[in-house]
Amino acid sequence: MPALFTNFAGRPLQPSGVEKIVQRAKEAAGITDVPVTPHKFRHTFARSWLEHGGEVYSLSRLLGHSSVKITEIYLEDFTSRQARVHHAKYSPLSDMRIRKKGTGRHHYRRQPKLTEQEGDES
Repeated sequence: MPALFTNFAGRPLQPSGVEKIVQRAKEAAGITDVPVTPHKFRHTFARSWLEHGGEVYSLSRLLGHSSVKITEIYLEDFTSRQARVHHAKYSPLSDMRIRKKGTGRHHYRRQPKLTEQEGDES
């Protein structure tokens, strides 16, 4: 099978070489707040495959896993993520109109109104 990443001699890069390329790309892009690793790309691909309707057995073969049980780890993450999406979409709370802090009119006054008698004393 042809290699995606090769060294100057045309041989496949070792995992450490791929990690160096990804690390340099991360630094060049100025990414500091999220992990960027070859494994993260692999995991993102697997999740995207499942989200777009790919089935787990083909994914398992593509990833080179020895058993579909290993691939099902990706499926667990996918199903919990899908559960959160469905919760946000179908939850009874999603139909409630909740006023956000700092918006709308308040019906209270910050200082009490002075009565006529209190106003005359000053």
